[in-house]
Amino acid sequence: MAKDAIYEGTREVRTFVDLAHGADVLIMKTEQEEKGSYYTTMSALLLTAFTFEAYLNHLGEKTINFGKR
Repeated sequence: MAKDAIYEGTREVRTFVDLAHGADVLIMKTEQEEKGSYYTTMSALLLTAFTFEAYLNHLGEKTINFGKR
């Protein structure tokens, strides 16, 4: 079996999915232990805002032709 094999492929990266998952994990952690979870809640809200921005960027790329070279 060759160890120097080169594999190529393409994939679509959906950043908003990873961010949404991170926000969900933080919210579940907050629900499990509510006391002292102020910064965990703030982190979840921040990730939610980043998720929304990433989703809008994703939609814009899909719907608007930016004239890629």
